[in-house]
Amino acid sequence: KKKPLVITEFGGSSYADNMSNLVKQVEVGLWTGFFSEMSILPMYWWFALVEDKELYNYYDAIRLFGEKEDRRGMMSTAFDVPNTSLQASELRKNDRLMYWIFDKAFFFSDMENLTPAEQNGKKMVVMAPEPGEYSMEFWHTGNGKLLETRDLTVAKEAKVIELALPSFTRSIAVKIVKK
Repeated sequence: KKKPLVITEFGGSSYADNMSNLVKQVEVGLWTGFFSEMSILPMYWWFALVEDKELYNYYDAIRLFGEKEDRRGMMSTAFDVPNTSLQASELRKNDRLMYWIFDKAFFFSDMENLTPAEQNGKKMVVMAPEPGEYSMEFWHTGNGKLLETRDLTVAKEAKVIELALPSFTRSIAVKIVKK
C-alpha cells in the first residue's frame, strides 16, 4: 500500500556546498517535490538562506503554478529530452499533463556562478493525452508568471505529440489541460 512521503529537510551536501548550488537547490527541490508523489513540498533545511537571499520567488512561482491543481491519481515520471541537456518531470492523467523541464547542465554543475544557457528552439515528444481540444500554458518557474498560452488539438489516432518549447533559461513549467 502506498503511504504519503514527506521530506523534512533537503539541500546542501554533507561535504559542504558552494552558495550557487545552495540557491539552485531551492528551485530543484521544490519542483522535484511537486512532480513526485509527495503529499507536501519538501522543506529546505536552511530557511535563513531563503530569507537572506530573498528566495521567496521560487515558493511564489510553484504556489501560482500549482494553485487549484489536484495531483492525486496523476502518474509521475521523469525522462531526459533526447539530444539536449534537458530533463523533464511529468504528471499525467488521461486529459491533463504537467511538466517541469530543466537544464541539467546548469542545475547539476558544481561550478559556482555558472550562467545558464538560453534554451532556444527545443522540442519534446511525449505520449499523447486522450483526443480533444487542449489549452497549453507555459510558466516561468522563477516568478510564477504565465508566459504564453497556445491551443493544441490531439487527433483520435495520435500516439504522441510534439511540444515546441518557448525560449527559456534554467527551467520552464507546462500545463496541458483539456478544454
